[in-house]
Amino acid sequence: MEVLRSPGFWLGVALTLLGFGNWIVGHDKVLDHHELLRRTQATVTLAPPDDFEQLNERTNATLLKPFRVSSGRVSALEQKLDFYRVVEAGGRVMTLLGLIVVGSTLLRQAHNGNRAVRG
Repeated sequence: MEVLRSPGFWLGVALTLLGFGNWIVGHDKVLDHHELLRRTQATVTLAPPDDFEQLNERTNATLLKPFRVSSGRVSALEQKLDFYRVVEAGGRVMTLLGLIVVGSTLLRQAHNGNRAVRG
């Protein structure tokens, strides 16, 4: 029960819980925004340019620019998706760090307990 008085133990538990929460929420939001992005992106089918003799590189670049640049809504969804990917990855790191802190605190307490018993 000595371990419950250790601040390292509680720090590790807090990091683990916060990290796990971020991991779960981030993963859920990544799935949601990935689906929204998939539904929002319009697929454009274009005829081969060989059929249009009047098109050249310059006119192709001008005409196809709107299809190559993301619209504001899609761009915002991509930014949110990236944000939630960072939240998810940060949650994994925090969870791992919290488990390491808890584990090291438990090992240190066990080692100190064995030393006290011996002598």
